[in-house]
Amino acid sequence: MFYADFETRSPDAQMLIDARITAHLNPQEAADLCGLHRTAYRRQETGSSRVNLSCFRLLLMQAGFLPPPWEGWRLHDGQIWSPEGEGFAPGEIRAIPLMNATVAAYQARQRIEEPPLAIPDTGNIVQFRKREKK
Repeated sequence: MFYADFETRSPDAQMLIDARITAHLNPQEAADLCGLHRTAYRRQETGSSRVNLSCFRLLLMQAGFLPPPWEGWRLHDGQIWSPEGEGFAPGEIRAIPLMNATVAAYQARQRIEEPPLAIPDTGNIVQFRKREKK
């Protein structure tokens, strides 16, 4: 039974096993995903060594769970899916900073190319004089 989330600071061995099972991985696949030797990973699952928090969170993400700002989103088929059901590929997400830089450059160019504001004609404006003290 899965009962942990990203807020868990010190997961135990059972939480790690539950995350692995939820991700549909065997111990060797989980070790490969975490970049660990199978014995090092096995020690975490048996409780003979402390569970690595990064490894635990990586297994949660592989299972499809995302951190709190991404609640409702899910990972599936190599894409991140919005709560509305729209999928985004990694290339589309990586293109966002480039798109923002392009828009900022375009807006800066538009500001430079705008004609200066015209000075209004003051012929019909009544001039106020400062009163002198007597």
